Amino acid sequence: MNGELALLVYVSGNQISAQMPIDVPTGQPVSLSITNAGATSNAVTVTVPAAAPGMFTLNGNEAIVQNQNGSLNSSLAPAHPGDVLVVYLTGGGAVNAAGPWVTGAAAPSGISSVTAPYSLTVGGTPAVVEYLGLTPEFVGLYQANFIVPPITPGSYPVVVTIAGVPSNAASISVGD
Repeated sequence: MNGELALLVYVSGNQISAQMPIDVPTGQPVSLSITNAGATSNAVTVTVPAAAPGMFTLNGNEAIVQNQNGSLNSSLAPAHPGDVLVVYLTGGGAVNAAGPWVTGAAAPSGISSVTAPYSLTVGGTPAVVEYLGLTPEFVGLYQANFIVPPITPGSYPVVVTIAGVPSNAASISVGD
């Protein structure tokens, strides 16, 4: 990205997953090229958004969400209205870092909240977000700590929106 190396997370014949260098500018064209075995691809120009939230899922549908008691949210271990849950995602964008934040290194300990405006809905109902930012001591991982709104039991899509960009919709289970 603009001549700066990106931390590779996963590489296959059809996919390259990498951590975007944290100092790559957003909202303007940047150059992207790939080098493999000493050969460099043609450069392409891309515009990097301020945020591109994507929640982690178990099967493409169920969100990876930690219930208030620490269990993984599921139909067998549902959350309840008023519980504080933690959903994990990537692509949260810029943060007010609690300490030095370096590409490829673990996030600093402490609160590193995203700087862009954000919201979270459960089944279309707004939820109170207690924290949205980097997960301390992890590389490129964000978390949203939110309160389950007063809704009836069932399976509901959760959507996190950062800087006007919505995430994928991934479901959580809510009980009585």
